[in-house]
Amino acid sequence: MKYKYTHVYADVNGESHFADVTATFSETATGKPAWSAFQPVSQYAFARFPAGFESAEWHTNPCRRLVVVLSGEGEVEVSNGEVRRFTTNDVILQEDTSGKGHRTRVTGSTDLVCLVIDLPGS
Repeated sequence: MKYKYTHVYADVNGESHFADVTATFSETATGKPAWSAFQPVSQYAFARFPAGFESAEWHTNPCRRLVVVLSGEGEVEVSNGEVRRFTTNDVILQEDTSGKGHRTRVTGSTDLVCLVIDLPGS
C-alpha cells in the first residue's frame, strides 16, 4: 500500500515547485497494521487560517515542515506559477526554506485548520 503526499521545494535558482511523493508502508499479514518509516520531528502546533485569508507576500518557511490539513480548504501557489488545492487529510511537505517561496490562501467558506510539524534539518 502507498500514500501520496505533496512536496514543495526550491530549486537551485530559488524557484519553488510541487512534486508528488509516495510513502511506502511495510508489508504485513492481512488485518495487521502497516507502518512507513518513522521520521524525527522538532515540534508541532495547530494553525487556524480564517476564511478569506490570503498571504499577499511570497514567503518561505523557517524550517522544513510537514502540514496536515485537518479541516477546510485552501490553495498553495509556488513561484513557478502552479497552484494546488488542499482539503481535509491532505499532507504537504514544505521544504522551500530559501528562494522565493510560496503563497497561501483559504478558498473555502470556513477556517482552514492544520497540524504543522517542524522537522529537523534544513
